[in-house]
Amino acid sequence: NSYSYLLQADGATTPAEWKSNGNSRSIIFDNLPPGNYTLQLKGYCGNGSTAVNTIVLHISVADFFYNTWWFRLLIVLLIVAIVYVFYHIRLAHALRMDKMRIRISSDLHDEVGGLLSGVAYQMELLAYQAPAAQKDVIQQMASSNRYAMSRMRDVVWAIDARKDTLGDLIVKMKETAQEQLSQAHIETLFLQNNVDESTIMHADIRHNIFLFFREVLTNILKHAQASEVEVNIAQQGGWLKLVVKDNGIGFVQQPKHSGQGLSNMELRASNMKGRWQIHTNEKGTTVVLSVPV
Repeated sequence: NSYSYLLQADGATTPAEWKSNGNSRSIIFDNLPPGNYTLQLKGYCGNGSTAVNTIVLHISVADFFYNTWWFRLLIVLLIVAIVYVFYHIRLAHALRMDKMRIRISSDLHDEVGGLLSGVAYQMELLAYQAPAAQKDVIQQMASSNRYAMSRMRDVVWAIDARKDTLGDLIVKMKETAQEQLSQAHIETLFLQNNVDESTIMHADIRHNIFLFFREVLTNILKHAQASEVEVNIAQQGGWLKLVVKDNGIGFVQQPKHSGQGLSNMELRASNMKGRWQIHTNEKGTTVVLSVPV
């Protein structure tokens, strides 16, 4: 006896052909695409006559679960859920850090600031009552105390999460320039070009820009003999550009930016993944810092 079969996909427009299966009573279909099929079977007797009845079987081939629409939808929902949970974990952590920064800055301002203010008041009384020979020593101590208060205010500002905008940085820079340069009778002009003061800045970037700027002011006070300083702040294409120009006497620029102050400026620019340049001659010095924000 021998057998033949015909496998037709439901809905197919091209009719299938009968195929011989020899005398085997089993049929194996490999890599059959998902769908519904009709299988017809015929048998042949040894004398060549065909069996009267044709066996008809309806076959349904299911797709692999990972190719189904519901599995793909489940994967998409799972990814969305993971991203959502991760985002909220990051957000909760950031909020906790902000609260901690605000608490620490407030405690420093209230406790340490109050202590230093009290010391300053006591020194003023002591200087008023002290003999002339001791006034110089007391004044030096008072000067050191004022310096400590100034640096403490800078630390409080750097920590405070409520001061994380570009506008807050510009205000701090103006205050620092006024505090340091006015005592040396140096006029300061601040210019802004296309600046969005509401831009949120990472605390490290904000702090490093401020320390870089303060180092520039220190160098001006120590070496420039300037009477005017121009500060230009511009924002473009995701970059913040700070230009500080003075009308001083300039200085001799040593190879590889030698000097602790310039080395600190180079280090801070590198920490911010920024770049900086310094141009100097007998008509003044210009420092340019560009930082991605």
